[in-house]
Amino acid sequence: MKMLEITSLTKRFFGYKAVNNVSTEVRKGEILALIGPNGSGKTTLFNCITGFLQPDTGSIHFNGVEITDNAPYKISRLGIARTFQLVRIFPALNVLENMLIAIQDHQERSFFSRIIRSPRVRQNEKLAKEKALDLLSFVGLEDLQNEYAKNLSYGQRKLLTFVLAMMPEPDLVLLDEPAAAVNPTMIKHIKQYIRDLNNLGTTIFLIEHNMDVVMDLADRIIVLDYGSIIAEGKPEEIKENEKVIEAYFGH
Repeated sequence: MKMLEITSLTKRFFGYKAVNNVSTEVRKGEILALIGPNGSGKTTLFNCITGFLQPDTGSIHFNGVEITDNAPYKISRLGIARTFQLVRIFPALNVLENMLIAIQDHQERSFFSRIIRSPRVRQNEKLAKEKALDLLSFVGLEDLQNEYAKNLSYGQRKLLTFVLAMMPEPDLVLLDEPAAAVNPTMIKHIKQYIRDLNNLGTTIFLIEHNMDVVMDLADRIIVLDYGSIIAEGKPEEIKENEKVIEAYFGH
């Protein structure tokens, strides 16, 4: 079943097609990997899906609703969350405060209700804290809930951004290089967390350069080169695809 459908999507920068007529889909319940050489358009595609860039042509539908020109906050409210290549946290806030900020836009939006701290606001805050602590426990960060985020190791910051994206309980999560620049032990943990999350029903769309991670996790793989899809299929098919081998080793 299609969850996300991308049709004839193109994004240009000064005439250069960073994403070139891309059509594909993300299926409900799968782990889909997006790979390709540096500069092939992977993050640009993610930015178009999540509203950080507006495509020049084409369309994007999520659960049957067109989201092509929506702002990022509207797309997030529909059930899509993401992480970024560079870790984005609030370094001067503690870990728990970071978690609670991540869900604010999905709670009570009435300014008056927040000012008077209505019973619904207080209940939402209680539930949000419980959810945050559960997620921190899920990735082993519960003992660091009161630590300033700036004091975390890089791997711990990666885990924090991962669970920040989970706070609104999204249906689809886009992970941009979750295993980049972390040690092998942390990569092993991240892989397990992604599997566990997927087993709980969350659909995953990830960009990753670590081929061991991709081949171990992905149900399907899409390969981009110069903004265009050159291959799409199961890991064992992609591994033997001559176009993919040429894209990675023939340039």
